[in-house]
Amino acid sequence: MEKRQDVLLSMFVSFIMSFSAALAVFKVPSHLQALIADFDLSYTLAGLFMGLVGASVVVTAIPAGILISRYGTKRMGIAAIALMIIGAAVQALSPNAYLLFFGRAVEGVGVSFALVTAITIISLSAPSAKRGLALGLYMACYPAGSVISMNLSSLIPLSYGWRIVWWLSSVFAIISLVFLALSSDRKVVHRPGFSMKRALSNPFLWLLPMANMGVGSPGNCILNWGPTYLNVARGVLVPVGSFLVSLTMFMAIPISPLGGWLADRVRPRKIVYALPLLALAVLYPLVPYVPLSLFLIFMLIIGFFNNLVPPAAMAEVAEIAGPEATSVGLAISMMMVNIGIMASSPIFGLIYDATSSWNLSFLSLVVYDALGLLSALPRKRK
Repeated sequence: MEKRQDVLLSMFVSFIMSFSAALAVFKVPSHLQALIADFDLSYTLAGLFMGLVGASVVVTAIPAGILISRYGTKRMGIAAIALMIIGAAVQALSPNAYLLFFGRAVEGVGVSFALVTAITIISLSAPSAKRGLALGLYMACYPAGSVISMNLSSLIPLSYGWRIVWWLSSVFAIISLVFLALSSDRKVVHRPGFSMKRALSNPFLWLLPMANMGVGSPGNCILNWGPTYLNVARGVLVPVGSFLVSLTMFMAIPISPLGGWLADRVRPRKIVYALPLLALAVLYPLVPYVPLSLFLIFMLIIGFFNNLVPPAAMAEVAEIAGPEATSVGLAISMMMVNIGIMASSPIFGLIYDATSSWNLSFLSLVVYDALGLLSALPRKRK
């Protein structure tokens, strides 16, 4: 039996890798204006620059899962961190926008590899009876990293320039590399006759991730469009609106572990992710009708239900996939979440442009919850 300290070290490595990935992603918003000025970017190009990481995850998540299944977590983790460091360095040294975008794309591939590797380490390291809680703790790391990154990077004096932030983000990646070198490699031993193609043909490996898309897509719309809606329709100052909607992300820190804990104890596990999706389908259309005096509480309630879902759904994916295909199953989840995130905000804006109705725009978020409920369809167990 594997030593307890080895398991704990492996789990710590996954936490710190996720934290490093969050720092890489969320260092940009606080310095976006400086990037626009230095490279003469339009707002469209600036938006594309920020979206490169999500696009990288969509393209490379499944290949990352397959490579982890073949080469193990340590090699893939080293590759992931190396790509994040190289990508950050290319951006920090960029004399023009072409190299800046290239460096961000490289960093995005590193982030994709790091997130898939980290969650695979958690799934393979944690005892099956406690896998949900371990995944819940892991899923609190990325939001925590995003909050810390956005706040710390904004504290760097402008006189130092944005490039110093890119160099500093690599420091944490190097620290995670040290711990990764000390941890055990997680390799999958394939059973005779195992076929990755057959594993990928399991429809529930594709349906279960719909639960995460069902919360990720509307949650992203709330974060992206909420401040604008509150300012335009309710007269709330943008900083105040940003704080209010960010509470849905803050809630991931206490609630994700709770969702994982429930996933280990409640059977059938689908109850833990299906009931919150039903609750969110009721709550999202009510956003335009909530009095401002209750809006903070309402955002906390949405954050509560929103963050119960991912650890339970991910634990179910790992169970259905089995150890040989766990990394690929989790990669599919990440890919589909990012597809939803990339598509949902433009669709929300398109609906508002076509109807001039915030009510209909928020009502449209129910569609994602309905798609998420496909994950709870009955399935045959072998």
